[in-house]
Amino acid sequence: MKEKVNLFFQRTATEVLHPHAIFLYRKAAYSFVFIFMLFQLPVAKHLFGKESLLLPTFYTGNIFSEALNILSHSEYTNYYPLFIGVLLSACVLSFFVKKQRILSILIYFCVANLYHRTISIQNGGGDLLMLQLFFLMLMNENSDKMKEGNLKTISTSLTNFAFIASQVQVIMVYVVSSIYKLQGSQWLDGSALYYVLVSGDYSLRFIQKWFTQNNLLLQFATWITLIFQLIFPIAIWSKKLKPFLFAIGIAIHLMIAFVMGILDFGILMIVMYILFIEETQCFRTSKFLRIVKQAR
Repeated sequence: MKEKVNLFFQRTATEVLHPHAIFLYRKAAYSFVFIFMLFQLPVAKHLFGKESLLLPTFYTGNIFSEALNILSHSEYTNYYPLFIGVLLSACVLSFFVKKQRILSILIYFCVANLYHRTISIQNGGGDLLMLQLFFLMLMNENSDKMKEGNLKTISTSLTNFAFIASQVQVIMVYVVSSIYKLQGSQWLDGSALYYVLVSGDYSLRFIQKWFTQNNLLLQFATWITLIFQLIFPIAIWSKKLKPFLFAIGIAIHLMIAFVMGILDFGILMIVMYILFIEETQCFRTSKFLRIVKQAR
């Protein structure tokens, strides 16, 4: 056991363990950011500009907090179109540029400023996105191609650490959520989703009536969700169980996105499942995407 652990740590410093998974995940994550930002463009001035009804929240104390909170200062508020333009451009360029480090920093910087400007209306999806974009700054799927030396070792180690941290983040979402659910009775008796859907804050009205009239369906969905979150942290490492977990998880998060109306969190969680796809499958998919790109 000790030898396996030592071998694993040696590998994390000498080779990128999941280069193709990182490649696909980066493309999917930046596509998510790009599309989500496009949806906000029609109301951008009401979210980020001087016409916004949202009170700014200031993060001060060090230069990093200030740099990620520029749009919260009234004298810079009108520069929000610049941040949006740079963000959209960087997301597009990420599909054509091999070296991603500068682009990943730009994307994180712009999203952080836009996020902090609207933090009073953000949900868990925004927090999760900020963490994942931070980890993507540390990842370099091309570290193996660097010249031998300390810089390559550091880059490779950071890449593997950030990838594992991203996976752990997904697992922690389910662990914390399931612990919270087990502390009450509504998830155990199957009534939790009913109370969620009758709330105007967490459901879309045009399908609210249909769901709330199907009590058996709601009970079943409630228990499936709880069981799924309880077993995911362990079962996700099983190659045989992984496809079933993906299918159930995607269904649950599509419901969160389009039934409960928490679109960003629901879709982002599905995107993050790429972190758990087998590297051989990611290799075939990334190879196909590169072939299509060259054909164009």
